[in-house]
Amino acid sequence: IAGMSHDLRGPLTSIRGYAEGLRDGVAADEESRRRYTGVILEKTADMEHKVSELLALTRLDMDGYVLETRSLELDSYARDFVSRDRDAFAAQGMAVTSNLTPVTVEADPAELDRILGNLLDNSLRYRKRDEVSVEIGVASVGGCAVLSVSDDGPGVAERDLARIFEPLYRGDAARSGSREGSGLGLSIVAASASRMGGSASAGRSDAGGLSVEVRLPLAQSRGEVSE
Repeated sequence: IAGMSHDLRGPLTSIRGYAEGLRDGVAADEESRRRYTGVILEKTADMEHKVSELLALTRLDMDGYVLETRSLELDSYARDFVSRDRDAFAAQGMAVTSNLTPVTVEADPAELDRILGNLLDNSLRYRKRDEVSVEIGVASVGGCAVLSVSDDGPGVAERDLARIFEPLYRGDAARSGSREGSGLGLSIVAASASRMGGSASAGRSDAGGLSVEVRLPLAQSRGEVSE
């Protein structure tokens, strides 16, 4: 709560400052008023995103939160996800490829959307060039399904890899900057995976960036997946 309160203080301060400017007539012309209003709307959207992430993480931590799991082909799901949003990814500066092996999992489609969405947003948010390349992988490894997202971004220091799934943890200076989000995205990925009987881990990608692997239970062997 303390960490999130600190993160919300920044946009709140901006909103108040620009709102007072509008009230006091500092924005004297129409162009200035539009600019002030635009900043207020941008900061409000930022706060809404942070609060939504916090609520999502809180719900995932509640015993009463019910998943709607079913058997689904993880490779087909990932292919459809990429195909559906490929143009939007490209417009934001992200080139997405895939390496998919047929595998069937027991999972909640809404949670898979949350996992992939957060992982791709993480790669996009911390890129250091105009475009980041991301590969989504699906494979069957050691009796589990593995959904991976690997990028060619700045990566994460070895000392921080074990902690990046902690809420609000930002230990690597290379992954800080003006595009920082709520600091909860990877925590939500880990919580979603855990809720579905799986786990999440991170390492360095072949391209030197970050690679996150989400292990999920196979549809026919849910009980074989350990923490």
